Amino acid sequence: RQKLQNIISRASLVLSEHAKVSGFSPVGLELGFGRQGKLPPLGFSLKNGTKMELMGRIDRVDKAEDDHGVYLRVIDYKSSVKDVNLTEVYYGVALQMLTYLDIIITHSPLLVGKQADPAGVLYFHVHNPIVNASKMLTLDEIEEEILKRFKMNGLLLSDENVIRMMDKGLDTGSSQIISAGFKKDGSLL
Repeated sequence: RQKLQNIISRASLVLSEHAKVSGFSPVGLELGFGRQGKLPPLGFSLKNGTKMELMGRIDRVDKAEDDHGVYLRVIDYKSSVKDVNLTEVYYGVALQMLTYLDIIITHSPLLVGKQADPAGVLYFHVHNPIVNASKMLTLDEIEEEILKRFKMNGLLLSDENVIRMMDKGLDTGSSQIISAGFKKDGSLL
């Protein structure tokens, strides 16, 4: 029980730090889609004519808006390290996150009042990491190392503006909260 409390406490603190530097904010938590959900189900027909409806829950949907439009991203909370594997997506093995993104973009007028563009899909690893170091670290250095362990993995829109909205403190180098960054010439890493 104590370990679980520590994990939740640490993850909450890190999410709070992420929120301070992000232009994205949550518009949906445990967002249901389907007959009983806030959004309609994903419907499709099989080759034999059978109609299917997919329903489920999206852990978190975030929104950011600027002069170029509205952007939505999906964040999925995981208890282990996870990333989007494009080979698995290609072969249809890992479609969950992109399905979620399709649903929120398709129904963005219902969700946020206007058509939105996709910003990305990210995994947030819920854990309480241990920092190993070869030298003594200050409390600030320990906190910085812990924040690095919470960097979100996934797929992001290759757009400088969107990346900067996800991490407003990012100038050059790698972001500490998302798997993206900028070279010294301003191009994406």
